[in-house]
Amino acid sequence: MSKISRTLAVTREYLRLKDYQQSLGEGLQFDLLGPEHTESILKWRNDKETIGAFATTGGLSRKAHEQFLATYEVQDRIDLVLVDEYTNTPIGVFYLTGVSSTNPQIGKFIGEKRYRGKGLAKLATQALVRFAFDHLQLVELYARTRKDNQKNILLNQALGFRSESVAESSNGTFVIMKLQRS
Repeated sequence: MSKISRTLAVTREYLRLKDYQQSLGEGLQFDLLGPEHTESILKWRNDKETIGAFATTGGLSRKAHEQFLATYEVQDRIDLVLVDEYTNTPIGVFYLTGVSSTNPQIGKFIGEKRYRGKGLAKLATQALVRFAFDHLQLVELYARTRKDNQKNILLNQALGFRSESVAESSNGTFVIMKLQRS
């Protein structure tokens, strides 16, 4: 079993723990990203109002997403979909990339507009940070956020992330933030 497969197996087991799911709040749960989430992911990633929030702003094709899912178990990442248990509605996606690297990154996005502004991104990200530090034993996490995405920068600061640097790329200017396990 590869390191990534073991990490995903640990993630599946962790998601089954009742006390962890309760920490998300009543009626919310994390699911591992799978084919059943494709329509939601495509809708969110191609929404003209929010496409600029992503590191790559060209949208996402069905073919590209299906290729991503086909190779998922060999990628160094964990993607979780926040779901409203009562309606079985996917709300957003929360992820860790570079899990076995020296600079693992965290990301988050509430895709369903009616769930935005309710504190769910903070709640779910707190749970994901706890998972990263407590169960994956990561010692630090990085967040890479577009410089013009002030809401996400402020959320990262509220979660304890501190600005490290600013990086320029062909996709824009990004603020790199870091959170250390305490």
